[in-house]
Amino acid sequence: MRCRQFARHGYHHGNLKEALIAAARRLIAEHGPQGFTLNEASRTAGVSPSAPYRHFRDRNALIEATAEEGFNLFRERLLASAEGAATPFDALERMGEAYYTFALEEPGFYQAMFSSGLPAVGPSVSEAGDRAFAVLEDAVRRLGAQPHQVRELAIKIWALTHGMTGLIASSAISAEEAGQLACSAVEALLKDCGIAVPPRTPAEPLRVLAESSPAA
Repeated sequence: MRCRQFARHGYHHGNLKEALIAAARRLIAEHGPQGFTLNEASRTAGVSPSAPYRHFRDRNALIEATAEEGFNLFRERLLASAEGAATPFDALERMGEAYYTFALEEPGFYQAMFSSGLPAVGPSVSEAGDRAFAVLEDAVRRLGAQPHQVRELAIKIWALTHGMTGLIASSAISAEEAGQLACSAVEALLKDCGIAVPPRTPAEPLRVLAESSPAA
């Protein structure tokens, strides 16, 4: 992993900010957003204790930068997942799968983005989050949602996917059960908005939640 490379070799000139974000990403994954200090991030990145202050005023600023980079990568993953989808519904399912996969593969980014513990975040983080959310809004728009329905429906689908991701990650429910529940819930949301839902066989679960598990 990139963060381990920085930890072993330190940083090259011009890579200090990236090295510190990589260190924070690793430490957040291991200890949570509030479970490390700026000095620990310095040691993990292989730099002096004073080095972080060239870019970050404190640990919270480093967490914000980590969240911003996470949202940017998250957006890229969502966009890439929908490429080549046969239908808008297929695209939405692929994006859901990408959401869950991102949460498992990038716990440092994911926690910085959604559970940082910070009282507020700066505009750059908010804007990065909005750009990622806009990908979901576009997917909902392509499903046939009316302009006044798009944001509310996108928020509901996001909340559903986010909640199911947390339940699976904590082993509260199985991936198979979550997939069935999520599939039914998304279909109900779409029908409530007057959006036609294509037929689906009972054996076809929602891919976002049924093909992976935390233990995999």
